[in-house]
Amino acid sequence: MVKKGFTPWNKGKTGFLSLKKNKTYEELYGVERSIKIKNKIRQFNKNKIVSNKTKNKMRLSQLGKIISEETKEKLRKAALHQFCEKGHPMLGTHRSEETKEKLRIAKQGIPCSEEVKAKIRKSTLGKKNHFYGKTHSDETKNILREHRLKQISPSKDTNIELMIKNELTKRNIIFESQKTIFGRPDIFIEPNICIFCDGDYWHANPTKYKPNEIISRQHNRSAKNIQNRDWEVTRKLTEQNYFVIRFWETDIHNNINQIGEKIQQLLK
Repeated sequence: MVKKGFTPWNKGKTGFLSLKKNKTYEELYGVERSIKIKNKIRQFNKNKIVSNKTKNKMRLSQLGKIISEETKEKLRKAALHQFCEKGHPMLGTHRSEETKEKLRIAKQGIPCSEEVKAKIRKSTLGKKNHFYGKTHSDETKNILREHRLKQISPSKDTNIELMIKNELTKRNIIFESQKTIFGRPDIFIEPNICIFCDGDYWHANPTKYKPNEIISRQHNRSAKNIQNRDWEVTRKLTEQNYFVIRFWETDIHNNINQIGEKIQQLLK
């Protein structure tokens, strides 16, 4: 509302706001003044606490919006300029466990389209990959190996694993799942029994697949390569005084009672 006796600033002006639409600060005020304006806005928002309600409104307002290639390019340039001058904001820092857990939960259930997967693959092929032409040091390899041992893969028990576990439970045999030792056995029984439940396809059952038959096309692995990998795991565990026993998927489905008897005999 305009006070009595004052002339509105936009009196007689038409299309003033439309002139500002879709224009950057630089285009409107020049580079020098635009920097001052941006700094003022940045300082104003620096310690501002945004409520969850407002965050949700902002999120919903952006849903379904299609960003043009021109805008994407501007955002890329702005980020590049910022990181070159000040360095990446996460450089030398680490996310807390609480933040990692929040990010993990936020990403759960979000589907990734085949188109997006293809783009991610293309972006890391050949020289585009930041690790192209490099190799891990022995120290890094050991660290990665230790972290890998802490991961459970797959995250859920397979059907054949559940069958053996149910059989062991019926026989009152205490076992441990995915023990963090070399090879990560599916089932471990104290003091040293390692049980692997090998799927006919993923572990290349020799009664079903020829040695040169390609099993994993993505990694170009033949049946022989996969079998050699499993034999190497068995060999290393045996050297460490573990007793390794492997059961094929077909045998588990057809002879689960015999498998239970065999495991029970080992414990006597």
